[in-house]
Amino acid sequence: MFKSIRTRLTTAFLCLAILPILVVGSLLSYKSFTALKEAAVSHQNSEAARISIAVDDYIRGLEHILMLTSQAHKFMNLNRGEQEGVLEELLAYENRFQELSLIANNGMELIRVNRIEVVLEWLLV
Repeated sequence: MFKSIRTRLTTAFLCLAILPILVVGSLLSYKSFTALKEAAVSHQNSEAARISIAVDDYIRGLEHILMLTSQAHKFMNLNRGEQEGVLEELLAYENRFQELSLIANNGMELIRVNRIEVVLEWLLV
């Protein structure tokens, strides 16, 4: 079959035409894949950084509201009933809070108000 010169030349020309195209195509595909992969990772990193900043701002905003409330009402100088009233007002005013607790220095929960659940006093003692 490969005895004739015509068959040999046809096979050689086909190999010389097809093999470089396959090699170059493979290399370009690999380069394109790695570039797209790096772009995707870069995009995910930038989105993660943006979301991290947004979450940080959200939490700092809530912290700021709590600090202003405690400073404006001189929270620590109030009696327990007044403190609970201030926490309930803050809970009613600010929809982003689901539950607020006042915790003592020793880690015991002194007051807890919740938007949905009923908080029983005897559980806090």
